[in-house]
Amino acid sequence: MNEWNYKRIVTIGLVLIVILIGTFIAIHWTALEINPDLSTDAYNLLLKYLFIIIVTERSLAVYNTVMYSSQKLTLKRRIKYFKNKLEAFNKLDREDKDTYKDSDAEFVARREEHKDESIGLAYVNLMECNTNELEKLEKTARRFSMRALLFFGIIFAIAGLSILSDILNISESWYESANAFQARIIKFIDILLTGALIGGGSKSFHEVLSTIQSVLDNVKESQSK
Repeated sequence: MNEWNYKRIVTIGLVLIVILIGTFIAIHWTALEINPDLSTDAYNLLLKYLFIIIVTERSLAVYNTVMYSSQKLTLKRRIKYFKNKLEAFNKLDREDKDTYKDSDAEFVARREEHKDESIGLAYVNLMECNTNELEKLEKTARRFSMRALLFFGIIFAIAGLSILSDILNISESWYESANAFQARIIKFIDILLTGALIGGGSKSFHEVLSTIQSVLDNVKESQSK
């Protein structure tokens, strides 16, 4: 997953809802109604989900700090160390450069593997190697956070958190009166949408809200003309 495209997931979710509504109409399943209190509760609803997302994100950030901070710090120190070594080596006279030696294990291993490589280039490549390792580590941490957010979102949805119940007028009595297959489909889509909403994180949540707001503003402008 390449920096999770949250808008695509939301688009797929909206398409699923449209297909679902069309299916209900086609086979006369129990109708779904918009929550009558949605207009007054919308702000509190957004705050609720934003709070859940931020708390989950912060918890994962703490976990990532505990798990990866020492490795990141070591790599950053190595990058700075080789940078300082390169700067010091470049300041040496030619004679001193010819007799230059470095007992650092990583440097020695690099020179043994690449015998034709100059000392300066060896330091540059060691800096790049450590920088690449740092980037890989940061990517791993981000990937873990995204997957963990989605996982917790699905767990929250299974436990009872429901975006569809907040938007639509769905209650336990509705599930009892609805067709069993219909109820299962609604629950399945609800779990996916709730999981995706939380799994996208606070940044994606804000992006989607901004998109919705811009669409609403465009609609208001077109109506006022």
